Amino acid sequence: MTEKFLQKKIEKAELEQKVAVDALKKSEERLARVSECFINFTPNILKNINQLTSLCGELLGATCALYNRLDQGLLCSWGQWNTPPDYNPIYKPEGRICYDVINSTGNSTLLINDLQQSKYAETDPNVVPFKLKTYMGKPVQFNNKPIGSLCVAFQKDFTPSPADLKLIEIIASAIGVEEKKKYAEDALKENKKKLATYSKQTEQLSLAAAAMLSMKDEQTIFKNISKAIVKYSDFGRVMISLFKDKPPFRDIIGFGGVDKKTIDKLRQVELPDSWYDEVFKQGEKIGRLSYYIPHTMKNILNQKATIYGKGAVPKSKNCWHPEDNLFVRMNNQNGDLIGVFSVDESKSGLKPSADTLRPLEIFSSLISQIIIMKKTYQEQRKLELQLNHTKKMEAIGALAGGIAHDFNNILSIIMGNTEISLLSCQDKEIKKTLELILEQTLRGKDLTQNMVTFAKDHEPKQELLKIRNQIDYVLNLLKKDLDTIEVIREDREKISDILADPWMIEHTLINLIQNSIHAVSKLKLKRIIIRTYSNDENICIEIEDNGCGIEKKHLKNIFEPSFTLKGSRDTAGQFQTNIHGTGYGLANVKKYIEQHNGSISVVSEPGAGTKFSIKLPQQ
Repeated sequence: MTEKFLQKKIEKAELEQKVAVDALKKSEERLARVSECFINFTPNILKNINQLTSLCGELLGATCALYNRLDQGLLCSWGQWNTPPDYNPIYKPEGRICYDVINSTGNSTLLINDLQQSKYAETDPNVVPFKLKTYMGKPVQFNNKPIGSLCVAFQKDFTPSPADLKLIEIIASAIGVEEKKKYAEDALKENKKKLATYSKQTEQLSLAAAAMLSMKDEQTIFKNISKAIVKYSDFGRVMISLFKDKPPFRDIIGFGGVDKKTIDKLRQVELPDSWYDEVFKQGEKIGRLSYYIPHTMKNILNQKATIYGKGAVPKSKNCWHPEDNLFVRMNNQNGDLIGVFSVDESKSGLKPSADTLRPLEIFSSLISQIIIMKKTYQEQRKLELQLNHTKKMEAIGALAGGIAHDFNNILSIIMGNTEISLLSCQDKEIKKTLELILEQTLRGKDLTQNMVTFAKDHEPKQELLKIRNQIDYVLNLLKKDLDTIEVIREDREKISDILADPWMIEHTLINLIQNSIHAVSKLKLKRIIIRTYSNDENICIEIEDNGCGIEKKHLKNIFEPSFTLKGSRDTAGQFQTNIHGTGYGLANVKKYIEQHNGSISVVSEPGAGTKFSIKLPQQ
């Protein structure tokens, strides 16, 4: 009886294993086609979307496939496969199945059978002429909002398998990535267009201004502009200020005719742009950008921030008074105030006029253009980096999120059958092989889970946390691993609670402390220091060890997904041989911290240890 029972169990296990192998083979073939499609992507995003649409139709054996995008009130078929020659790719959305998919409240796949008997036989003009029987559509999202529909249609009855549903989900996610890339590229083109406009405007400035623009160092530019104002304008003193959001609300970026000691004092005085706006309203406007404040109105000025000239009081009202002041606006492209020239000590002894102020206003425009161009360039670089990051991260996310469920199911079947086989296996060599299969399968599940965690983009919960209690909890969880390690706590002054996601903070601490445990694994005297303190704006956490450290060439990569220095990549033998890494721990840590509007940095030296520093905003 026992032998028959075991034989049936073995036969059942073999059958399940065959089904699993067949499913794995089909998944691998599909994954290979999807990967090949990604590899063959071109800079033409619409072409990439069309390739993805075609791939979806081919792999699902559909009659035709479309990616319909809602654009300016119309449905536009950005992706087409196997459509009739007379197919119209742009049409009104009302009554179309894809329009209902886009307007659906959820993100699930819509399946409609018996199309000829449905309401769409009357409302969607493609159903009856093309004899469509089955429709399957998946919303494509951008910033968590549906913007398009990836759909396949069949001239036969079609019931999708879970693998089919997962495939259309993967391809819809990939199209969503292309949508994000298109948005970033469009924004990049617009910024380049603006940058070209600003460059053209700058070329129209005077030869002196052009010479200054050829200088690369900002401080040198502003120093030379200040000297030029003092040398060529009618004024012997100048101070150039640029506004910012934080106290003292301005940076004095250039000055001439004033000693540095006086400037250092003036830098301590708080003067926001709103104060200057009030002064401009009351002052006398001259030219396009200049405002004259005569000595009779000096009471409207901040006396701590004002430098008065010296000399005799003039007899004529048309002359410059030593206590007169003049301000020239610096505007951005929208006419908003971004900075100001402050000048005094008229060389001619005359009140300012439009003619005497024209050089100042040219120089004001120059500095404004330099600032705008620099900001635009920084935004352009940021968009380029975001675009590259999107291409890399979203591809990982789409693939990981798409295959994880199916892959885990396959691994579970392999694990189950391996465990059953181990129960009845008597051969030591075979048993050893089966144990190796089980161990590697467990590692595969762990790697898949890390990939899925990285791919998901959930908003953090907002709960009041005592960060030191979280550290206590994590240290207790890792108590066994810390048994031979000296753990030093340096909790400085009292720190406030923070609003944060408990799970994310817990896993951040676990990852960082486990990394330190691994780093000291080959030392006799092992030490980990955990510091907590606060500054004016942040709660700070530092986790420092005296372990193997990280080479400088690797520091820039440690937060990249799939990057690890452990296991097979530990060529220097810095870790115990039983220590392995998935490469997603620090990537997830960085993601969690940035989702809390915080920052993480690292300092490390080979053989001298590593210190991770986290800053989280105080509430």
